[in-house]
Amino acid sequence: MIKIEDVFTTKVMENRTEQAVDGRLLWEYLGMNMKNISRDLPKAIENAMLDYGSDYTILRSEERVNRGIGGKESTQYIFTADSAKELAMMSNREIGKEIRKYFIEQDKMKNNLEMSDVEKFQTMLDQAKQIEQLQITAQTQEQEYLRKVNQGYKAQYNKRTKQITNIKSIVGATTQKDIIPTIEKLKRKSDKLDELKKRHKLKKQMKFYTVTELSKQLNISSIKLNKLLSQAGLQYKEDGKWLVTKDGSVYATTKTYTNGGFETSYLVWDDKVLNILK
Repeated sequence: MIKIEDVFTTKVMENRTEQAVDGRLLWEYLGMNMKNISRDLPKAIENAMLDYGSDYTILRSEERVNRGIGGKESTQYIFTADSAKELAMMSNREIGKEIRKYFIEQDKMKNNLEMSDVEKFQTMLDQAKQIEQLQITAQTQEQEYLRKVNQGYKAQYNKRTKQITNIKSIVGATTQKDIIPTIEKLKRKSDKLDELKKRHKLKKQMKFYTVTELSKQLNISSIKLNKLLSQAGLQYKEDGKWLVTKDGSVYATTKTYTNGGFETSYLVWDDKVLNILK
């Protein structure tokens, strides 16, 4: 029996930057009629308005033999995880809910991992601040003990000097010249942490969609939506490929994947861009 992990972790193409889903495995997992897959799967792709290149790709029989994949069928459909999830949900089968639950759990695991990295960085910063405080304490004590030497407390100064030396050996700072670069480094780390927190917060607030997914919200074709984005000055076409403009970069980012040894990229958009087009 096929498990959902087998479907959404299929490694069909080399060096792929995201999950690649074998259409035949997906179709079988959904419990669809495998005898009619060559007819029904292309029809499902058309109904879902998926874009070739950005949402799925096709391996012909000759290419599949060269890549050692094999199989009887002459054509193999390879989907991105997002487009495979969309096909599953549109199948109107109970198992579609299981797939939706699977991806919700995957997103939770990803968010927890990202927060773990932030927490580790915060711990490093706290430790660095403790070292800075030790350095300041060592410097203050040294100045105080020098003052007492000038007042005749030479014996006490010699005793305190040993304590200062021990503190300095721990924090690795023996002169003022060592302390200043350390403080500057801590400030840079603090700024980097603030930037990391901002990025994490912004990333949680934004969700990106393909042109196909956004076109459904406006009830228009993906071709029409691409024209609207171009007319709004958010993207332009070069060598048959859509590229984002400076204004459009506020709402879009680029996803890439490798197909047959060649890297392919496409734009995905924050749905807030629809407010501009309406």
